Amino acid sequence: MGNDPIVKLVEANASNERLCACAARISTTEGTSIEIHGQSVDEAKNRKLIKKVFMSGHHSFIEHAVFTFAFCNVSALAEQFFIEFRLASFTVKSRRYVNFSKLGYYVPPGMEYACLEAYKSHVGHLFAEYRAFVDAGIPLEDARFVLPYCFSSNFYCTVNARELVHILKTIKHGRGKNIPELQDIYNQIVAEIEPNFPELLDEVSIAKKDAGREIACHFDYVPNHARAAEGRCELISCTDQPNRILNASQSLLENGYADYHVSGDGDPAFMHFSPRVMENINATFAIHDVSLSGVTHLARHRMQTIIIPPYQKAHLGRYVVPASIMEKPGMLKRYEEAFEQNIESINALRDLGIPNELYLCLSGNTLDVISTMNAREYRLFFSLRCCNRAQWEIQGIAKEMLRMLRRAQPTPYADMGPSCHASGRCPEGKLSCGRLAETIERYKTL
Repeated sequence: MGNDPIVKLVEANASNERLCACAARISTTEGTSIEIHGQSVDEAKNRKLIKKVFMSGHHSFIEHAVFTFAFCNVSALAEQFFIEFRLASFTVKSRRYVNFSKLGYYVPPGMEYACLEAYKSHVGHLFAEYRAFVDAGIPLEDARFVLPYCFSSNFYCTVNARELVHILKTIKHGRGKNIPELQDIYNQIVAEIEPNFPELLDEVSIAKKDAGREIACHFDYVPNHARAAEGRCELISCTDQPNRILNASQSLLENGYADYHVSGDGDPAFMHFSPRVMENINATFAIHDVSLSGVTHLARHRMQTIIIPPYQKAHLGRYVVPASIMEKPGMLKRYEEAFEQNIESINALRDLGIPNELYLCLSGNTLDVISTMNAREYRLFFSLRCCNRAQWEIQGIAKEMLRMLRRAQPTPYADMGPSCHASGRCPEGKLSCGRLAETIERYKTL
């Protein structure tokens, strides 16, 4: 069942270097942008210019180069590492709809024979529990919570060259430095881009001060007794006088001047704001005891600032319990035992010298995170995550966040909710929940 991670460059613009060289020339060269593109055909000159501009400390010009990678059979731990880089696009194989029983898992290198056999035995047991839950009728999205974070993930990543350099530096010099799997992935990515854009590699080799500290490979603590966790949200802060800000911004767009004197106490003069105007107000939440799977759902929203602690801070003794399991006493006991046994096995593997315990976080274990979004992004977030088809944990979190925002600042967030509430129609087509009128009515008074 052990898998080796594979990364393949599946798409890259053949003129990446030329595009970046054009961008490097545009600010200092006579002629139009089209003329400069037509003149930038000498590969040797382009590469020389790119290196020169790099040495000058400028990097924005390489954002015109774009790469798409296919990640095959990397661990969920590696997946989470990558999707936390928000200036990239990701599409991941869903654990809600795909059965992961036979997709395998990652085995960290460097284990002695006894440790290796114990690791495989324990991970094999967890996969067997996953299959048992699925066979018992537990939905895939709930059974996945017993899968350890070594299970194999597959996803696509599209990223521009500047963000790719940032990712590679973070692996090489920062928080991915002592994770062999990430080092393997790093080497594969470097081998893939070298023929396409070798100038990037010189920049990657330069260590950066803010690459991030290395990830510890062992948990800070292992609680002795497990207990179920219930996620909860806490509204830490939100923009003061949002109505005043929204009115002033909308006035600037429509009239050419900002009316700062409109009171922020009553309803705004403009009930329908430009989406850009909504970006001027924001809110920050602490989300407690969200599962590792739930963290993945949150991190996929790119236009936010999200603080996710390293996985050695995971609450091994706390975990989500799905309703589908809670309502079946036999399954509940088996589910709780899986988490308790995982702690025992980690302790045993620690005694055997396991080099990396983080792969044994279970998907249902929890972390606390802090997230800040502007109101425009909240509109998108709630439209997707409050939908009846959204995964139940993230749906519950989104509903609580919306409820708190409506209490704190009714006007900006009053019309937010699932797509059907906001637009009066369901975008899901044949996959609709069929409860359009009921859902719209419920969110009117949430």
